[in-house]
Parts: sequence; C-alpha cells; structure tokens
Amino acid sequence: MSHSPAFFDVKKMTHVNGAYIRALSAEEFLARSGPWTHPWDYAWRPSDREPIWREDEFDLALYARVAPLVHERVATFGEIPAMVAFFFTDQLVFDDAAFGKSIERDPLGQALLALSVERLADAQWNAASLHQEVVEIGEALGLNLRKAQAPLRCAVTGTLVGPPLFESLEILGKEKSLRRIREALERVSA
Repeated sequence: MSHSPAFFDVKKMTHVNGAYIRALSAEEFLARSGPWTHPWDYAWRPSDREPIWREDEFDLALYARVAPLVHERVATFGEIPAMVAFFFTDQLVFDDAAFGKSIERDPLGQALLALSVERLADAQWNAASLHQEVVEIGEALGLNLRKAQAPLRCAVTGTLVGPPLFESLEILGKEKSLRRIREALERVSA
C-alpha cells in the first residue's frame, strides 16, 4: 500500500486515444473527425475550438483525400485542424519560429526555395516525382532530404509539422504550391 495520491496520466491516455484513432477504418476516421473539421454539419461540436477556415472554404471531397495523410499522425481529433488548415485557407498563418529558423535566417533555405520554384515548375506533379526533385535540389545544395524538406514545408504549410510533404504538395496542386513558395521568398525580402 502506498500513501501517495492517485493521479490521471494524461500522456498515457493521449497515447491510448491515438492507438484507438489509428485502429479506425478510413471511413470511421472521416466520419468521427467531422465535428472538428466541419462542425456546422453536426449537432455536437467541440466547445473549445473552431476550425481556422470558414464554412465556404471547406471542401469535404478535398478533406476525404487529405484525411488518410493525418489518420496515422494524430493522437486526438483536436490535432487535425492545425495539420490540415493549409489546404482550406488561402492566407497561411506562419509559425514565426519555424519560418525564422528554416527560411528567414537560413540562406540555404532561401536558396532551396528559389531553386524549387524553377525546378518544380516543370516537374510532373505527383508525390514520387516531387520527392525525387527535392532530393536532387537538396543534394545540389549539400542538404539531406530532411533538411531540404523543412523550408519547403514551412513555405507551403506555414509550419514544420504536418502530413507527408510530397503527398500534400500533390493534393494542394502545382499552382497553389508554387505561389506559396514565391510568397515565402517575398516575405523574406519584404
């Protein structure tokens, strides 16, 4: 017997919740995550948050394509909106620390983005081709893939954490992705 008081282990509970989420089928995940992604369609919705996007910006068909990218990466449904917001909003909200670290104060990050605008404009727009192009761009600058992805991810998503980059670029589309990379470079020079 111990005299220490009982406690609730939030970290363990979050881990267990993540395991249950990952065990959901794709259809169940899509349905159960709805109150967090498009709460206006549900009687019950989380009281502590609203999605960053407006109802007219949300596209359920797009979310159905994006959901598998985050299904394996979240431990709670509440994490989903921050991970997928860049798909549904035109105005990115940048994580200032991530932007400063990977782009603003990193000349290699800026060079990578400039090369990416040139090289990706002519690339086939699918995850495998984009992956290969970024590997080659990174190698030209002496960067491994992990280091090469950071400025690109930040420019396109606004943060350094999110769904798989190349699949996200494919879904986001060439025009929007390249525009965001250019805007990130303009933000540095502004």
